[in-house]
Amino acid sequence: FNSFVAKSYVAEGDVVSAGRPIFKVVEREALQVRVAVPSQLARELEIGQNVSTQIHNVTRDARVKAKLPEIDQSTRTRTLLIELDDEGAQDVLPGDVARVQFQLASDLSGIWAPLTALSRESRGLWSVLVVEGEPEQQIVVQRIVELAYLENDRALIRGLVADGDRIVAD
Repeated sequence: FNSFVAKSYVAEGDVVSAGRPIFKVVEREALQVRVAVPSQLARELEIGQNVSTQIHNVTRDARVKAKLPEIDQSTRTRTLLIELDDEGAQDVLPGDVARVQFQLASDLSGIWAPLTALSRESRGLWSVLVVEGEPEQQIVVQRIVELAYLENDRALIRGLVADGDRIVAD
């Protein structure tokens, strides 16, 4: 395949053991974007579906090429491979940062909270601290929540929280 050597791990004349990588090869064509998305979103996207991808502040056409068949246990997300059009990939280099936009209808419900308010719990759950009570007798309690959606520096959460709850932001 059309590629180039991006990095050499050994020098000429070095003795290497079996299985040790000697160089990194990067394909020149068919660049892909790897993006982690909530598993529910991955289920709703179809292979071949067009998506909008922004790299270097330029919007490029792309399409969903594959959905990796596993969930990342720490983030509870699923990885999608997004393939850039040949024309859209001309000035893109491996390792560039991309932003992918999906247009989907959703009936997710919950409340928005800053990411700094979330604390990781066990089994993929999260918690937030909520201020309860009257001004003279306020207490802070921990509430277990589920991440429904992430967007920039905030998350749509649901669970033991309601609209109007005072969440500790940081």
